[in-house]
Amino acid sequence: VLFAAIQAYQSPQNYTKLKCHDIRALSQALQYLTPPRFIAKLLYFYQLHDWFVTNAIVKIHSTERIAKELTDDFESGWIHWCNSTQTLEMVERLLVQLIELVSEPQLRVCRGTDADSDETSLEYELIHWLALHKATYSELCQRVEAMHEKVNCTRVLQRIADHKEPEASESGKFRLKHKHYVNVNPYFHKYTETEKQQVLQVLQAKAEQLVTNSLVKTKQKISKRTKCDPSKADKKKESDQLLWSSQWLTVTYSDREGLELLGTSWMAIMWNCVLHHTFVNDTQRFTPNAFAHCLRLIALAIETLCNGKISKQDKLFGQIVRNLTSRFHFRLTNGFDYRQHEEIMKNRETQRLKQASVSCSNEQVAAKIKEHLDSISNPPIQSMYHDPEIVEFLNKLELFKKRHSTVLFVLFAILEESESEREEEEEEEEEEEEEENKGRKVITITHYM
Repeated sequence: VLFAAIQAYQSPQNYTKLKCHDIRALSQALQYLTPPRFIAKLLYFYQLHDWFVTNAIVKIHSTERIAKELTDDFESGWIHWCNSTQTLEMVERLLVQLIELVSEPQLRVCRGTDADSDETSLEYELIHWLALHKATYSELCQRVEAMHEKVNCTRVLQRIADHKEPEASESGKFRLKHKHYVNVNPYFHKYTETEKQQVLQVLQAKAEQLVTNSLVKTKQKISKRTKCDPSKADKKKESDQLLWSSQWLTVTYSDREGLELLGTSWMAIMWNCVLHHTFVNDTQRFTPNAFAHCLRLIALAIETLCNGKISKQDKLFGQIVRNLTSRFHFRLTNGFDYRQHEEIMKNRETQRLKQASVSCSNEQVAAKIKEHLDSISNPPIQSMYHDPEIVEFLNKLELFKKRHSTVLFVLFAILEESESEREEEEEEEEEEEEEENKGRKVITITHYM
């Protein structure tokens, strides 16, 4: 029965509808729980609380093989209980759900208790269906559940859309007003993947059209030398807003509970974790989609501070600022180069292994830990010529096409080799001088005898 339910949930016919119910339930839970508790529960639901955690020690189990520990804040403390591809898909899904909860208005289960909230939610939903294409009133009714309830749909449609009168056999259709394209959110929770791509293409076409129109208007203004019309200036401002916001979401329709997620400590940890692994190019711990979702959450936080959605005296304002400053400390390196931090990483790994060895009661596991510690303290000496990258570098001498760390390594290796050769030459010269001195002493003694 459970397997059948899962199959029914994942079927194309039911997934979108059931997914909407999931988001609505999460929205209701966010209203009853505090944001820090809610986001912690959500992370535990996805089993990603250890994946995002920093400075954790891996628990040693005698029945398991000890994996080689990585040595950064976000590269230890998580036991891989499933393949990395599946885990990264869960990370992407978690970030998308957080974007939906932050950027969308409060999703209500029971409408009619707050007319203003119902109208805001209806306006938000109608904007996104009309952004795809023109639609008749009956088509919108099929899309929007709230239009069947006691909500004033006519007033909302008059505010956001233009009505095209019916022609011949065609029914009258509503077309989204130009200024409302700026509020289109590609992460709208009711969009299918196909509709998301479609709305992105619509926004891109609008942006290109605005660029073309702007160039034409600029040429006309230069030729005619006309004075600036305030109404035209407003239209240009709207065009600029749409141009810059294309494919980016806003907090225009966000509610208080959703914005408070941006001020939680877990949100800052997730930003740091994703950005760190993106920066060091660890493809096992990030995807381009996860990186894009992370940037959009950060953009929402910055917009919340800048657009006056919350006051500067608000506690949430300070929490978001703290997340973007004091808690925003993912490790920056020079061109993905670990070598400048090699000593720090070595000390950190040694400290963790020592701490793990103290709590380990299994002799076999303790022996492996000791062996690992010895290998760190006395690393095996390897010739640089065993590295294929270095061999290729020496053969082709294309310094600027290689990684910065490889180039430095080769240069240091060459310097060390030349230094060792110079030392050997000095030793040979000293030995020759000693032999000459001995010969001189013998000659001197013979001379005096």
